[in-house]
Amino acid sequence: MNRMKSCLKAWLGALALGVFMFGLSPSASAADATGQWKWSYERNGETVPNTMTLKQDGEKLTGTVIGRSNIETAIADGRIKDGAISFTVTRERNGAKFVSYYKGRLAGDTIKGTIEMDRGGQKSSREWDARRVQAQEDSHRKAAEQGSAYDQTVLAAHYEYGNGVVKDSAEALKWYHKAAEQNYQVAQVLLGFCYQNGEGTATNDIQALKWFRRAAEVGHPAGQYMLGYCYQYGKGTATNYVEAEKWFNLAAEQDYDIAKKTQSEVAQRLTKKEIEEAQRLAREFKGRKTP
Repeated sequence: MNRMKSCLKAWLGALALGVFMFGLSPSASAADATGQWKWSYERNGETVPNTMTLKQDGEKLTGTVIGRSNIETAIADGRIKDGAISFTVTRERNGAKFVSYYKGRLAGDTIKGTIEMDRGGQKSSREWDARRVQAQEDSHRKAAEQGSAYDQTVLAAHYEYGNGVVKDSAEALKWYHKAAEQNYQVAQVLLGFCYQNGEGTATNDIQALKWFRRAAEVGHPAGQYMLGYCYQYGKGTATNYVEAEKWFNLAAEQDYDIAKKTQSEVAQRLTKKEIEEAQRLAREFKGRKTP
């Protein structure tokens, strides 16, 4: 279950394009690179978020970069002079070293330049357009307070993990609730996890089931998977392997990999007639329309 939640959080992190890592320190001046930064790029059709923390001391830069593997790597040879920034990041995979050379120009809350990569002699480059994270904070919080379900979900995740704010599970629950009530499906699933795991509230399997079902009935694969899980293990409802298999089938039809594996496991508990019944229920499922 922890793996399932981690996968969903990673999904939400990608959805938010890395804004989870915002900081709360005052925005640095135009001449100072100190602070947290974010940017993203496309890889195989997916948006990959990156975050960077820099500290400037005169013309010297130190800091770290977190890339697509969520591994924090220290920068080296960091320099800044007259707004021109440069540093390198070296990562190791399977005994091989991969070096990225960052070069850009600082202008207020933006760094624009290029990243040149050397992967075992294979060289490539991409544009680098980093934004100071603090510059995004006020707009996200303001949008959440004005009713944006997306921003409410992002803010809730900040509070859940203590990213840039003091960790506060109750505050996270509040913002997840606001987004979930607006039928934002990612928030509904994450709210279900809060109730199931007792995060910011007492454990309540019935409430967890309610929110998983809300997301599942409009076709969200993670909601369908979690509703199947509830039926499989009797969480908030009686154990019902046929219903569990039905929801796993629906999630698997959307290429939700973990559902495919669980679907097979549950099928081993069912008779041929029960499997056929679960398949019939899945075929006849008509998703509820979002209000």
